[in-house]
Amino acid sequence: MKERKLWKAAWPSLSAVGLVTTLFLGDLCAETTSTGAPQTVTSGESQRSGEEPKATASEGDTARTVTPVAPASPSAEDIELAKSAFEAGAQAYADADYIKAESEFRIAHEKIPSPHAEYWIAASMDKANKPAKEVVRAYELFLTNPAAIHVGEEAVETAKKRASELKATLPATVLIESTPAGAEVYVDGALIAGKTPVEIELPAGTHRLELRASGYEVSLVEIDAVAGSHVRAPIELQKQVAVPTTDAAALGQEPAPKKERSMVPAYVTLGIGAAGLISGTVFGILALDAKSKYDKGPTAELADEVERNALISDMSFGVALTLGITGVVLLTAKDDEVPAAKAARRAPGRVVVAPYGGPLGGGAVARMAF
Repeated sequence: MKERKLWKAAWPSLSAVGLVTTLFLGDLCAETTSTGAPQTVTSGESQRSGEEPKATASEGDTARTVTPVAPASPSAEDIELAKSAFEAGAQAYADADYIKAESEFRIAHEKIPSPHAEYWIAASMDKANKPAKEVVRAYELFLTNPAAIHVGEEAVETAKKRASELKATLPATVLIESTPAGAEVYVDGALIAGKTPVEIELPAGTHRLELRASGYEVSLVEIDAVAGSHVRAPIELQKQVAVPTTDAAALGQEPAPKKERSMVPAYVTLGIGAAGLISGTVFGILALDAKSKYDKGPTAELADEVERNALISDMSFGVALTLGITGVVLLTAKDDEVPAAKAARRAPGRVVVAPYGGPLGGGAVARMAF
């Protein structure tokens, strides 16, 4: 009784926690009191007779298989170490030194596992603002302990509430897999490090996954990430469809020999143009000679001769100019320019130049067709 009184006097500040925490194993037992503070008492004062011990899973497990066993009784040294660590953890918690409190409660739990130590480990981590994922894991470890109810209904409800609140702040863990593996992954348009299979964390919400691999079609998938959840996203990539080709090199065939363009049309055109030039020159000289004679002695015959020779000269020069330009184009054009020239001639709109003659004169005329 003296020990219990000293304990109550030492931890009055813990009554604000509102949870009953006790150490109940072997010679070290637990007792629920109205103070709400962790207490240690001797086995002679609160040992429950006839209660069958049960095995608990080690820390870190989330699924437990409870099998009634008869564990070896803890040594007196372990009991004393567990009791001392538990008391130190309670004192540190009361002093708001939550890092030390967690460490001491862990020592107590290692010596003599108990749901009480598990709860206070989780509570200390929560108060110390440890990563939410670690705190949630600690609370879930306590809640999956079949003996958790012995810590008190209020403690169980508090653990459930805090675990739920913290889970809502956690990112979703997404395992992205592809068939075949080795695809690049883009999340919401941004390339992530690593290739499939790869595990990433995403904030809660809808996200767009894009997988790319050589020889396969780009695969687009939308996933809904739930806070704190673990999602597996298996994606099967589709092979790209080969486009048929008629290229001889791609088909492994010898390319057809390239035919050289004949220069005969160019030469013929230039020859006719040259003949027109000569003809125009000759008849031009004759027209000038007849004009000179007409000026000395004008007659109707000389006037007709002047007009006739001038007309033939003009027509010859027009033909020479048109065919000369055409011959130069045919002579200097490259092979790939010839189809383009043909296409241009077949176009709806074109310009045609041709010589003309009449009773009063001659020359060249340009016609534009649409």
